[in-house]
Amino acid sequence: MGKAKKLFAVTTTVALTVSLAACGATSGSGSTTTGSESTESLPMTLAVQNDFTKINNLTESTSSELGIAQNVMEGLVRYSQDGKEILPAIAEEWSLSDDQKTYTFTLRDAQWADGTAVTANDFVFAWNTVAKPETAASYASFMEYIDGGAGAGTPDYKGPLNVTAVDDKTLEVTLAEPTPFFLSLLTFPTFFPVSEEFYTTVGADKYGTSADTLLANGPFTISTWDRDQQLVLGKNENYWEADVVSVPSVTFKVVGDESTRVQLFESGELTRMGVSGDYFAQYKDNPGFYTEDDTTIWYLTLNIDNNASNPLLANKNFRQALSHAVNRQVVAEQVFKNGSFPANYVITKGLVANDGTDFRDASFAGNFQTDQETAKAVELFEKAKTETGVTDAKLEISFVESPRNTRLMEVLQEELQKVLPGLTVELRKLPSSSYYDQLAAGDYQVAWAGWGPDYADPSTMLSIFTSTDSHNYGKYNNPEYDKLYAEGLALTGEDEVTARFEKFAEAEKVLIDDQPIIPLMQAASSYVAQPGVSDIVDSAFGGNTGFYKWAKHIAE
Repeated sequence: MGKAKKLFAVTTTVALTVSLAACGATSGSGSTTTGSESTESLPMTLAVQNDFTKINNLTESTSSELGIAQNVMEGLVRYSQDGKEILPAIAEEWSLSDDQKTYTFTLRDAQWADGTAVTANDFVFAWNTVAKPETAASYASFMEYIDGGAGAGTPDYKGPLNVTAVDDKTLEVTLAEPTPFFLSLLTFPTFFPVSEEFYTTVGADKYGTSADTLLANGPFTISTWDRDQQLVLGKNENYWEADVVSVPSVTFKVVGDESTRVQLFESGELTRMGVSGDYFAQYKDNPGFYTEDDTTIWYLTLNIDNNASNPLLANKNFRQALSHAVNRQVVAEQVFKNGSFPANYVITKGLVANDGTDFRDASFAGNFQTDQETAKAVELFEKAKTETGVTDAKLEISFVESPRNTRLMEVLQEELQKVLPGLTVELRKLPSSSYYDQLAAGDYQVAWAGWGPDYADPSTMLSIFTSTDSHNYGKYNNPEYDKLYAEGLALTGEDEVTARFEKFAEAEKVLIDDQPIIPLMQAASSYVAQPGVSDIVDSAFGGNTGFYKWAKHIAE
């Protein structure tokens, strides 16, 4: 999912922990104190660089669409505002069988935005729809955790899932194997419900493409959606916890130009704005400025199955030469300038811990070189040319067009050509609307991408590099990596957490050594907010638009 996710969260499963935060002057407090006695929240307006494509929790995988889905939809469980525990949502309570494989969820009295009841069948229908190959769901593989889900999303899928609506208020879910992070997984939009009657009436192709083709059951509804202009969320009065929602509306205005966003913020038209690059220094002393850690990793993905176009990419020495040649410090500290830091790993800091020790701090995780090593890069580059017989070395890097991305790619182009004499680097700008479709089709040599966690477990960062995953755009295929990943996934016992993490660490080392990707930095996000803004939660898993259920904007 070309994801850029903010924040961390904490699971209630054994030994799996991470952290989460909320934004604003009263960050995480749950209330706002001002000089006024009024607690009535004003509307909020945010800027997004590009319009949303489709708000369909069954099929979508990009951060912006998932972010809207998390505001208008709700699943069985959710994270608490501070991210420290998983709490009931549409499910009022649940139990787990002694063999750790069968969950029984009891649903609360909850309604869709049209006043109809949310029922257990809404989950049965949604999940089975995700699993069907014809749905072409990006996260169909998530259904493989459920009994009957083997091969979900592929022609090999037979189904149905072992998910039963015992009655309208009782949902029974049987897993294929014990899955310690299953409740965390259920907070992800792919597991949200869908009204079968509404979906069938609207049609699969149109579902989620406009304000009137999506039925909400979460804190907000889509009030209006003017393509390429703005999308407006309005408070859902039929939401079961509507009394908690303070903000009457949240508008996402499409503003591609960064300087225009700054002007809108300065005029008070934007409630909150992301800050990076040259504007970081301008706003870092502003009272409304703050920085949040992030569990997203940004990297270059290499199309190693692109031999006819560029045989160098199939050569391990060439891929490693690129990694040694890039200057991660420059990328993070001089281009992004938002708190991001150099990184050369996939399982990010702050994602998950075991007995209080962060995965990255564990002895088995290992440290990977982040410094630029020019001599080593040249040595590997020369070996690669000898091994492939390539004398005229060229490389094309694709990226989504934006001022910051353009600056980043120009820096990478300059560094690679300087460090590796004889290498010509060409840049290819692509529109965001078609970018990931082209990557999925293998229409690239090297591409800029990011990935953030979908649930609280190292497997969420490693799964996309397995040979059969739909997000494995470069067609990386290493049986040893697949084997180590599968062995880690199979260790599900309460006493097997350390062994599970160690196996995933081994898989990560194979991945970094093979270099089908070149990690560059772990993300952070910096914002500046208007006075009186608090409690916007930036989700650890899923979207990057912010979560506004608890948000407040109180006039000062």
